[in-house]
Amino acid sequence: VLAPGAAKADGINAQTFRPALGPENLITVEGSRAARDLRPFGGLVLDFGYHPLRLVNQAHSVTRYPTEQLLTGHAILGMGVTRWFSAGVALPVVFYQSSSSLAALQAFDPSIKSAPSVAGIGDLRLALKFTILDNQHGGVGLAVAPQASFPTGAGDQFRGDDAYNIEPRVAVDYKFKQGSFVALNVSFDYRTSAQEAYNVRVDSQVRYGLGGLFQLPKGLAIVGEVAGAASISGVSAEYGTRYAPL
Repeated sequence: VLAPGAAKADGINAQTFRPALGPENLITVEGSRAARDLRPFGGLVLDFGYHPLRLVNQAHSVTRYPTEQLLTGHAILGMGVTRWFSAGVALPVVFYQSSSSLAALQAFDPSIKSAPSVAGIGDLRLALKFTILDNQHGGVGLAVAPQASFPTGAGDQFRGDDAYNIEPRVAVDYKFKQGSFVALNVSFDYRTSAQEAYNVRVDSQVRYGLGGLFQLPKGLAIVGEVAGAASISGVSAEYGTRYAPL
């Protein structure tokens, strides 16, 4: 039985971008169809974050950035096992990371022991997909797409959760005959421990995403999505609204 541990007050994971693994998906939102049976898939997804994490002292109007710029490549490898089951792994590799000075960060939170190094790795992620309703020829599709992550990154470097995450996810989509589709994901991201830095706390969350792919002539397409998360811990007098980040 897994139970939440004490919060870790030495850093927060600034690497929150989690690309969906394999074909038949959008950017971070999962479609319902698994990869083709006995077909491998892989790739490298690049993302760049500018000020993805900040600490704000509203009383003195001062802001510090534990991570100012973050360039990451997500190495992805997976396999379609059957028509209804696929599996994949992703490892975030941070190529470049910058931050405010250590003295500036420690003025906000003395528990921060070091400024992050320029490069490193994030948390390894395992993603599975079980298709329940196959909409290859159109209509409604349904899948269960659980994920898990492992603390291979470091929270004190602001690129790891310092926890094991288990995230059961449901993916529902509707595919039109011309190939366009819309998809909705809802999940619960359970963490074995929370993270804290200054007045920010990250705990287990309800996550959600909605997106679509719209086919254009000549094999082109437009992809768009919105995604977010809300902490189950709610808002506290100690941490304020940042206790439940969206």
